[in-house]
Amino acid sequence: MKRFLTFLIITVFMMFLLIGYSTSVNSNLSQNIVRLHVLANSDSKEDQELKLKVRDAIIEHSQNNFTKKEDVQSKLDEYRAIAEKVIAENGYDYKVQVEYGNFKFPTKEYNNLRLPAGNYDAVRVKIGKAEGKNWWCVMFPPLCFVDGTTDTAYAEEKLKSSLDKESYDIITSKSKKGSTPFEIKFKIVEFYGKLCGKDKVYAKSK
Repeated sequence: MKRFLTFLIITVFMMFLLIGYSTSVNSNLSQNIVRLHVLANSDSKEDQELKLKVRDAIIEHSQNNFTKKEDVQSKLDEYRAIAEKVIAENGYDYKVQVEYGNFKFPTKEYNNLRLPAGNYDAVRVKIGKAEGKNWWCVMFPPLCFVDGTTDTAYAEEKLKSSLDKESYDIITSKSKKGSTPFEIKFKIVEFYGKLCGKDKVYAKSK
């Protein structure tokens, strides 16, 4: 009985440590990263091509256009206007909804980045019915590029200056190579993110 109680106390203690660790990493990522999330009207070839044109226009406009996370949220009307302009120029009349909020994302890989599942602040651009495949990248720090790629050295420099070392090590591909402890830490953060994630919309631009 004494042995069981000791085991139980240690287990509970470890759970609190893991929850604290996961909360800290998730909080650091959420507080310092903003994602761009563009949803196409449908999965048709035309709608998917239109989605990428909207993506390109917003990325081109936003590159180096803000120095802090709060700058992103203040430009929702600009993003909506840009999306509407691109859509009209391509002969469509889809409505556009732009939201800024804290949204639940699954694990995603983006070039040299691997973000664990969890809630992240994001600008979400919904085109028309928004029922098609989506596209995403890291909008702040500005890692989005028009061709959908990013420069590894540039991305690492931007992220290293924005995140604490633990969070940086978790999301960059350098830490993945043959590192079992890293994989375990990643899974812990990922599991906690899946468990606790809920969408919250802070602002809308219709």
